[in-house]
Amino acid sequence: MNLQKMLEANREMLERRERRDRFVMVAYIATVIGLVLAAIAAVILGDCADPCDTRQEHPRPAHVEPAPDPVEPFFDANRQPQVAGRGADAAPEVPPSSLSGADNPSTPRPATCLLAAIRAEESSGKARPTDGDGGRAIGPYQIHRDYWFDSRLPGRYADCRSEPYARRVVLAYFRRYEPEALAAGDMEALARLHNGGPRWRERPATADYWRRVRKHLATEGRCSAKQRFAAQHELSD
Repeated sequence: MNLQKMLEANREMLERRERRDRFVMVAYIATVIGLVLAAIAAVILGDCADPCDTRQEHPRPAHVEPAPDPVEPFFDANRQPQVAGRGADAAPEVPPSSLSGADNPSTPRPATCLLAAIRAEESSGKARPTDGDGGRAIGPYQIHRDYWFDSRLPGRYADCRSEPYARRVVLAYFRRYEPEALAAGDMEALARLHNGGPRWRERPATADYWRRVRKHLATEGRCSAKQRFAAQHELSD
């Protein structure tokens, strides 16, 4: 009788030990699985910290310091293309025969005149305008991320809040999509391009935008008297 009790007690002890061992094994396996999943999640989140950001409409180009000596086209009163480079090594983009009057500091510059009018329309000429279009347009020219990306100008999108950099972005955009209009000083085409993008000809609303910009041209101090007169004459037609 005592032997039978001892055997039953021993069997119960073995069963308890077996249950304890199973519990320990399950807990160990769960811990290992948790550590593996945590490591995988860390790798995935680390890789996607920048490229997987769905708020970006385009892949962000590598940051490169803006070029110090951009070449900016402008035009004289007879609409002859000129070249104004800030650096001594700026290469002309037009034949030397068309550079008459380039050294004259009073030479009218329709490109500068148009940019001033666009800035007046977009941000009332404010140095630090608030973001527009629900936060999707920034800086004095209210530039969208797609616009900046398409200009292919090195730098950061946030740099468009700086007027000098934003002006270079606009000119680079003009050169890419309407080089002939830029060379000819076609302000209407450039203004409508700024507002409607490369397909501005298919967007009638850009004509209204041009009419608003033209009003600024008629009073803009940076425009020559001849340019202001032409804008006022068009407004009266």
